[in-house]
Amino acid sequence: MFLDNFIDKLINAPKSLVDKLKPSDEMAARVERYSDLEGTSTKKLNLGLWYAKHTKIFFLIVVWALAIVASVLWSFSLYLLADYLFVGLKEERANLDSLSQPIDIVRYNYDANLEILDAQALALGNNRYDLVGALKNTNTNVWGVFNYYFLVDGQRQGAGTGFILPNEQKFIISLNQTITTVPSKAVLVLDYFNWRRINAHDIPSWDKYRQDRIDFMVRDKQFLGGNESGLTGNLDINQLTFNVTNQTYFNYKQAPFLIILYSGRNLVAVNRYVFADFKSRQQQAVNLTIIGKLPNITDITVIPDINILDNNNFGPSD
Repeated sequence: MFLDNFIDKLINAPKSLVDKLKPSDEMAARVERYSDLEGTSTKKLNLGLWYAKHTKIFFLIVVWALAIVASVLWSFSLYLLADYLFVGLKEERANLDSLSQPIDIVRYNYDANLEILDAQALALGNNRYDLVGALKNTNTNVWGVFNYYFLVDGQRQGAGTGFILPNEQKFIISLNQTITTVPSKAVLVLDYFNWRRINAHDIPSWDKYRQDRIDFMVRDKQFLGGNESGLTGNLDINQLTFNVTNQTYFNYKQAPFLIILYSGRNLVAVNRYVFADFKSRQQQAVNLTIIGKLPNITDITVIPDINILDNNNFGPSD
């Protein structure tokens, strides 16, 4: 009852009295600037009150943002899954099928300038054959290393490793392979190939670099057939001799050479000879025995087969 009377009197009080009860501007400013010893101020209290009033709005904003991000991620995941099921799975099966088949060459950026030439099997007698193929690299500043084998009537024979230098055509050989039936077809297959670019700062001129390191003189080449060699008994034994001079300024730990024999335009025999510790300016003589019945030999080609881009092949300087 007392409270009701007080409220009525307050409502009906004169305006001048009510104005006196309102805080002055100075008092309001002091309240605005208020801060206790722990750093709590009126401004911080107002900010906290504003945040408390709008907490629900902030919560909804965060929830919607997370929902949008989740939707985008799920959509992208579903796209990748659909792409794999309808496209990637078929490509993967095709790749697996291709890996199970013999391939001529692994495709790289420069393989358009690499050509695999014809291969053949050269009979030695007693089901033994030399296999020979050839590669041609027309890249002028790129060389490669590879693994190879020969496919002879569908059978894998004579696997090995090799290299090919820039702008080079070279023979690939596998000697003395056992093949029980007379071969009708031989194919050189590369099942791994790795291209390597020459650093122009290290080798400004490839032609000069190559000539300085593969400058060998081959002379006094002579081939004696079985009837001329005096070695023939029950076997067809031939004899090949020649001299090689290392005219470079480099010593070689090992210096492999390929030997190719022709009768007219036909390649009829191949061999390989490796010089050990071949010194600069040194001359070495070669005397080889070649078994097999051969036609008249009209040309003898002796080719250095040294990877001059592999520093491990060079010996210490004198």
